[in-house]
Amino acid sequence: MRVYSMFNGELVKAVQRHRKRVTCVAFPEWSPQYRCMTGSDDRQIILWNLMDPVYVRESPVLMAIQHGLKPNAILCRSVGTYQSAPHFAVADTSNSVSAYSFR
Repeated sequence: MRVYSMFNGELVKAVQRHRKRVTCVAFPEWSPQYRCMTGSDDRQIILWNLMDPVYVRESPVLMAIQHGLKPNAILCRSVGTYQSAPHFAVADTSNSVSAYSFR
């Protein structure tokens, strides 16, 4: 993951976590600013904290899921009321879509 400044184009942070190429990225609407999810040929889905100073000093990886198949797309949506648990869906190389909930 490489984060660049939109103001001057300089590299702000670079972190290597995926072991193979990244195939998809999503920005969860249910998550605070500066968070994104990536999927990779290594079959992992990672939730990143890109700019929070606490996580910049420590690990920017908030969560990693071993999905089992290569993710091709990630969709992040809030479902139901504000109090509902956030969800995301993953389209992969199978003939179905996997849904995850933070419950």
